[in-house]
Amino acid sequence: QIWDLDAYRDPFVRKHLFKASHKISGNRMGTEAFLASFLALEMKRAEQNPSNFDPLRLAYFDSLPTLEEFQEYHPILEERQLMSDILGRSMSHSVLQGYRNMVNSEYEGFAAVSSEFSNLISQNEYIRARLIVLTRALNVGTPGNEEVMPASFEGDEFRYQDLFLDELYSYYDLINVNLTEAGGQGCIALIPIADLFNHHPKNNVHFEYKRKQNDTG
Repeated sequence: QIWDLDAYRDPFVRKHLFKASHKISGNRMGTEAFLASFLALEMKRAEQNPSNFDPLRLAYFDSLPTLEEFQEYHPILEERQLMSDILGRSMSHSVLQGYRNMVNSEYEGFAAVSSEFSNLISQNEYIRARLIVLTRALNVGTPGNEEVMPASFEGDEFRYQDLFLDELYSYYDLINVNLTEAGGQGCIALIPIADLFNHHPKNNVHFEYKRKQNDTG
């Protein structure tokens, strides 16, 4: 899986993007924005140096929708006037406008704090990654101690747990994201195959069940 914890640990993200905020509201970036930025960076790295990546990771990247494919069906990328004509002055139109503004504001916020990021990742590349996260990310809960057990801490579980909790709490201080069990929001992740379910607007997969009758009918 590719999850937001990977983003928070990525040296580039930590160095360049942790201070990013939305220009108008001043709010810090959400966890989905960090996952999208990391995904965009990883796909760029895979494009530039594929030999550094596992073949399965490369195959997963190749399977993800392109921006052109998103343009065929995702309302965020539709022409504004067309969507206004279709949705009118409805709640759906307000929600669409909100998402469109959010995605653009995220990229502008990241670009404002890091020219290195904007030089590496174009706005369209970020939008593609953001839509992938928006349509495919799953909530996977609070990370457990077994997730990142370093070899140097094997045999010293209690010390490791302290360090791991320190790491999780540090994200609350740094970027206002709480991943702990105490009121935390947990992590989100892109999980190959699992993220295929129930995201296409014209899906051809559905589930059915039949209740088993007991002896008394």
